[in-house]
Amino acid sequence: MLIKEPTNDGERKLFQLQKWTGVDVIITVLLVDCVYFVYFLRFQYNILQSLPADYLYFIILIIIILLFRLKFKTNLFDLGFVNSNGRIAVVAGLIVALVGVVIVYALYYSLGKPRSYTYYFVEETKFLRTTIDWLQFFIFSVFVAPVVEEILYRGVLYSPYRKRYGSTAAIIITSVLFSVSHFGLSFLSTFIGGILLAILYEKTESLISPIIAHVAFNLINITTLLVIQRQ
Repeated sequence: MLIKEPTNDGERKLFQLQKWTGVDVIITVLLVDCVYFVYFLRFQYNILQSLPADYLYFIILIIIILLFRLKFKTNLFDLGFVNSNGRIAVVAGLIVALVGVVIVYALYYSLGKPRSYTYYFVEETKFLRTTIDWLQFFIFSVFVAPVVEEILYRGVLYSPYRKRYGSTAAIIITSVLFSVSHFGLSFLSTFIGGILLAILYEKTESLISPIIAHVAFNLINITTLLVIQRQ
Protein backbone atom coordinates (compact mmCIF):
# COMPACT_ATOMS: atom_id res chain seq x y z
CA MET A 1 0.00 0.00 0.00
CA LEU A 2 1.38 3.37 -0.93
CA ILE A 3 -0.12 5.18 2.03
CA LYS A 4 -0.49 4.36 5.71
CA GLU A 5 -1.89 6.26 8.65
CA PRO A 6 0.72 8.71 9.96
CA THR A 7 2.26 7.53 13.21
CA ASN A 8 3.99 10.83 13.87
CA ASP A 9 1.98 12.92 16.35
CA GLY A 10 3.66 15.97 14.88
CA GLU A 11 2.22 15.40 11.40
CA ARG A 12 1.45 18.81 9.95
CA LYS A 13 -2.19 19.82 9.88
CA LEU A 14 -2.34 20.36 6.10
CA PHE A 15 -1.37 16.75 5.41
CA GLN A 16 -3.61 15.37 8.16
CA LEU A 17 -6.57 16.83 6.27
CA GLN A 18 -5.60 15.05 3.06
CA LYS A 19 -7.24 11.63 3.26
CA TRP A 20 -6.84 10.28 -0.27
CA THR A 21 -4.76 7.13 -0.65
CA GLY A 22 -2.15 5.71 -2.97
CA VAL A 23 -4.91 4.02 -4.97
CA ASP A 24 -6.57 7.41 -5.45
CA VAL A 25 -3.29 8.79 -6.75
CA ILE A 26 -2.91 5.93 -9.24
CA ILE A 27 -6.47 6.46 -10.51
CA THR A 28 -5.83 10.19 -10.92
CA VAL A 29 -2.58 9.68 -12.81
CA LEU A 30 -4.13 7.04 -15.08
CA LEU A 31 -7.06 9.30 -15.93
CA VAL A 32 -4.77 12.23 -16.66
CA ASP A 33 -2.49 10.04 -18.78
CA CYS A 34 -5.52 8.81 -20.75
CA VAL A 35 -6.40 12.42 -21.57
CA TYR A 36 -2.83 13.05 -22.75
CA PHE A 37 -2.91 9.84 -24.81
CA VAL A 38 -6.11 10.87 -26.60
CA TYR A 39 -4.56 14.26 -27.28
CA PHE A 40 -1.48 12.73 -28.91
CA LEU A 41 -3.69 10.48 -31.02
CA ARG A 42 -5.01 13.71 -32.47
CA PHE A 43 -1.58 14.60 -33.80
CA GLN A 44 -0.60 11.12 -34.95
CA TYR A 45 -3.88 10.01 -36.49
CA ASN A 46 -5.51 13.39 -37.22
CA ILE A 47 -8.52 12.91 -34.94
CA LEU A 48 -10.11 15.39 -32.53
CA GLN A 49 -8.98 18.25 -34.73
CA SER A 50 -11.41 20.61 -33.00
CA LEU A 51 -9.83 20.15 -29.57
CA PRO A 52 -7.25 22.88 -28.86
CA ALA A 53 -4.31 21.54 -26.88
CA ASP A 54 -4.61 24.11 -24.11
CA TYR A 55 -8.14 23.01 -23.22
CA LEU A 56 -6.68 19.75 -21.99
CA TYR A 57 -6.00 21.55 -18.72
CA PHE A 58 -9.69 22.22 -18.20
CA ILE A 59 -10.47 18.54 -18.83
CA ILE A 60 -7.79 17.49 -16.33
CA LEU A 61 -9.09 19.99 -13.75
CA ILE A 62 -12.65 18.68 -14.14
CA ILE A 63 -11.38 15.11 -13.64
CA ILE A 64 -9.60 16.11 -10.44
CA ILE A 65 -12.59 18.04 -9.08
CA LEU A 66 -14.89 15.07 -9.75
CA LEU A 67 -12.46 12.72 -8.01
CA PHE A 68 -12.33 15.01 -4.99
CA ARG A 69 -16.10 15.31 -4.76
CA LEU A 70 -17.15 11.75 -5.64
CA LYS A 71 -14.28 9.52 -4.55
CA PHE A 72 -12.08 11.44 -2.11
CA LYS A 73 -15.20 12.88 -0.38
CA THR A 74 -13.46 16.20 0.13
CA ASN A 75 -12.74 19.40 -1.78
CA LEU A 76 -9.81 21.30 -3.27
CA PHE A 77 -9.50 23.59 -0.26
CA ASP A 78 -7.89 20.72 1.65
CA LEU A 79 -4.88 21.17 -0.64
CA GLY A 80 -4.03 24.43 1.10
CA PHE A 81 -5.83 27.15 -0.82
CA VAL A 82 -6.62 28.85 2.49
CA ASN A 83 -3.54 30.37 4.08
CA SER A 84 -3.39 32.40 7.30
CA ASN A 85 -0.43 34.47 6.12
CA GLY A 86 -1.02 35.48 2.52
CA ARG A 87 1.89 37.96 2.45
CA ILE A 88 4.45 35.29 3.31
CA ALA A 89 2.93 32.98 0.69
CA VAL A 90 3.26 35.64 -2.01
CA VAL A 91 6.79 36.73 -1.08
CA ALA A 92 8.02 33.13 -0.76
CA GLY A 93 6.50 32.26 -4.12
CA LEU A 94 8.15 35.21 -5.89
CA ILE A 95 11.54 34.48 -4.33
CA VAL A 96 11.40 30.82 -5.40
CA ALA A 97 10.37 31.88 -8.92
CA LEU A 98 13.40 34.17 -9.22
CA VAL A 99 15.73 31.50 -7.84
CA GLY A 100 14.30 29.00 -10.32
CA VAL A 101 14.83 31.37 -13.25
CA VAL A 102 18.45 32.00 -12.25
CA ILE A 103 19.17 28.26 -11.92
CA VAL A 104 17.45 27.32 -15.19
CA TYR A 105 19.22 29.94 -17.28
CA ALA A 106 22.55 29.31 -15.60
CA LEU A 107 22.17 25.68 -16.72
CA TYR A 108 20.91 26.74 -20.15
CA TYR A 109 23.98 28.82 -20.96
CA SER A 110 26.50 26.61 -19.16
CA LEU A 111 25.31 23.57 -21.13
CA GLY A 112 25.66 25.39 -24.45
CA LYS A 113 22.03 26.40 -25.01
CA PRO A 114 20.59 22.89 -25.52
CA ARG A 115 17.57 22.70 -27.81
CA SER A 116 15.64 20.75 -25.18
CA TYR A 117 15.22 23.93 -23.13
CA THR A 118 13.25 25.73 -25.83
CA TYR A 119 12.05 23.09 -28.31
CA TYR A 120 8.47 22.64 -27.11
CA PHE A 121 7.94 26.38 -26.69
CA VAL A 122 9.34 27.27 -30.11
CA GLU A 123 7.34 24.54 -31.85
CA GLU A 124 4.11 25.66 -30.19
CA THR A 125 4.57 29.34 -31.04
CA LYS A 126 4.97 28.45 -34.74
CA PHE A 127 1.22 27.74 -34.85
CA LEU A 128 0.21 31.11 -33.38
CA ARG A 129 -1.14 33.35 -36.11
CA THR A 130 -3.53 35.90 -34.62
CA THR A 131 -3.70 38.09 -31.54
CA ILE A 132 -6.33 35.73 -30.12
CA ASP A 133 -3.95 32.80 -30.59
CA TRP A 134 -1.20 34.58 -28.69
CA LEU A 135 -3.59 35.71 -25.95
CA GLN A 136 -4.88 32.18 -25.47
CA PHE A 137 -1.33 30.82 -25.41
CA PHE A 138 -0.32 33.42 -22.81
CA ILE A 139 -3.34 32.85 -20.53
CA PHE A 140 -3.03 29.08 -20.55
CA SER A 141 0.77 28.98 -20.27
CA VAL A 142 1.09 31.59 -17.53
CA PHE A 143 -2.07 31.06 -15.48
CA VAL A 144 -4.14 27.96 -16.27
CA ALA A 145 -1.32 25.41 -16.64
CA PRO A 146 0.47 26.37 -13.37
CA VAL A 147 -2.75 26.15 -11.34
CA VAL A 148 -3.74 22.74 -12.72
CA GLU A 149 -0.20 21.34 -12.50
CA GLU A 150 0.21 22.47 -8.88
CA ILE A 151 -3.13 20.95 -7.93
CA LEU A 152 -2.01 17.67 -9.48
CA TYR A 153 1.71 17.36 -8.72
CA ARG A 154 2.01 19.17 -5.38
CA GLY A 155 -1.57 18.82 -4.20
CA VAL A 156 -2.85 15.37 -5.11
CA LEU A 157 0.39 13.42 -5.56
CA TYR A 158 2.50 14.82 -2.74
CA SER A 159 0.57 13.84 0.40
CA PRO A 160 0.43 10.00 0.02
CA TYR A 161 4.17 9.79 -0.73
CA ARG A 162 4.92 12.09 2.17
CA LYS A 163 2.91 10.02 4.62
CA ARG A 164 4.44 6.76 3.43
CA TYR A 165 8.06 7.73 2.80
CA GLY A 166 8.60 11.17 4.35
CA SER A 167 8.93 14.65 2.90
CA THR A 168 12.34 14.20 1.23
CA ALA A 169 11.23 11.18 -0.77
CA ALA A 170 7.91 12.85 -1.62
CA ILE A 171 9.74 15.91 -2.96
CA ILE A 172 11.96 13.77 -5.19
CA ILE A 173 9.21 11.42 -6.43
CA THR A 174 6.76 14.18 -7.34
CA SER A 175 9.54 16.18 -8.98
CA VAL A 176 10.43 13.21 -11.19
CA LEU A 177 6.78 12.77 -12.17
CA PHE A 178 6.54 16.51 -12.86
CA SER A 179 9.61 16.36 -15.09
CA VAL A 180 8.43 13.31 -17.02
CA SER A 181 5.15 15.07 -17.82
CA HIS A 182 7.04 17.96 -19.45
CA PHE A 183 8.28 15.97 -22.42
CA GLY A 184 9.95 18.17 -25.03
CA LEU A 185 11.64 20.25 -22.34
CA SER A 186 14.81 19.73 -20.34
CA PHE A 187 14.33 17.02 -17.71
CA LEU A 188 16.98 18.59 -15.47
CA SER A 189 15.47 22.07 -15.43
CA THR A 190 11.92 20.85 -14.80
CA PHE A 191 13.18 18.45 -12.11
CA ILE A 192 14.89 21.30 -10.28
CA GLY A 193 11.76 23.41 -10.68
CA GLY A 194 9.66 20.58 -9.25
CA ILE A 195 11.96 20.30 -6.23
CA LEU A 196 11.72 24.04 -5.52
CA LEU A 197 7.93 23.99 -5.81
CA ALA A 198 7.58 20.90 -3.60
CA ILE A 199 9.83 22.41 -0.92
CA LEU A 200 7.72 25.56 -1.04
CA TYR A 201 4.55 23.51 -0.57
CA GLU A 202 6.10 21.61 2.33
CA LYS A 203 7.40 24.70 4.12
CA THR A 204 4.42 27.01 3.68
CA GLU A 205 1.71 24.32 4.00
CA SER A 206 -0.09 26.18 1.26
CA LEU A 207 -0.74 25.56 -2.43
CA ILE A 208 -0.92 29.32 -2.94
CA SER A 209 2.86 29.74 -2.74
CA PRO A 210 3.84 27.16 -5.39
CA ILE A 211 1.07 28.46 -7.67
CA ILE A 212 2.43 32.01 -7.38
CA ALA A 213 5.97 30.74 -7.95
CA HIS A 214 4.90 28.69 -10.97
CA VAL A 215 2.94 31.59 -12.51
CA ALA A 216 5.80 34.04 -11.97
CA PHE A 217 8.37 31.59 -13.33
CA ASN A 218 6.34 30.88 -16.47
CA LEU A 219 5.76 34.59 -17.03
CA ILE A 220 9.47 35.39 -16.79
CA ASN A 221 10.49 32.28 -18.74
CA ILE A 222 8.07 32.83 -21.64
CA THR A 223 9.02 36.51 -21.91
CA THR A 224 12.72 35.62 -21.93
CA LEU A 225 12.27 32.86 -24.51
CA LEU A 226 10.38 35.24 -26.77
CA VAL A 227 13.34 37.61 -26.63
CA ILE A 228 15.80 34.76 -27.30
CA GLN A 229 13.69 33.48 -30.17
CA ARG A 230 13.66 36.89 -31.90
CA GLN A 231 17.44 37.34 -31.65
